Amino acid sequence: MSIHKFKDWRSWWDGLRTKALKAGAESIATNVTAMLGSNGVASMVPALHDYALSWKTALVTTGSQFVLRTVLAASQYVAEKPDADIVTEEVDTTFSTKPNQ
Repeated sequence: MSIHKFKDWRSWWDGLRTKALKAGAESIATNVTAMLGSNGVASMVPALHDYALSWKTALVTTGSQFVLRTVLAASQYVAEKPDADIVTEEVDTTFSTKPNQ
């Protein structure tokens, strides 16, 4: 019997990717909602027309929030789990002889 120990980097990277993509998706959803909401309110209340987000402003804020929230989520993941888990694998290494024919 042979025992091998190794770090499971695949799961660690998968967790990091999942955490970062979730944060990025949340930032996009937040900014799209803010743009649609502010434009909706501005169309109903003419006095608030100057406060609506233009598509250029919304694009810049979406991009910057996406980067910031993704980096923050990734750094929190690394702070919580700085190293991959150690996995133990047992391999049966017994040999059997084949009878002569």
